[in-house]
Amino acid sequence: MPDFWTVLAGLAAVAFVFVVAPVAGSVYLRLLAPRWLRCPETQQLAAVAVDARHAAWTAMFSGPRLRIRSCTLWLRRAGCAQRCCDLPEVSGEPAPPRSQLSS
Repeated sequence: MPDFWTVLAGLAAVAFVFVVAPVAGSVYLRLLAPRWLRCPETQQLAAVAVDARHAAWTAMFSGPRLRIRSCTLWLRRAGCAQRCCDLPEVSGEPAPPRSQLSS
């Protein structure tokens, strides 16, 4: 008869492979690319990169919590409230190049 802890570890591994990893992976891949957003404070168009790793990690336990990793407006507006996380992407704009955003 298998040990209780071995069965529990096996169930945890199965749950991770079939539930947690796909959820975190899909969130990570969806948020990895930079996007154009309109700043809610200045109404200017900005190239924004979301912290995809943080969003994927928080998605494993609840809904993904978004935070901005970099923004082209941060040269003048460093430390903003990051309210743009809840806004949709601006349609019709090509994806911003990664070279515009500092890591």
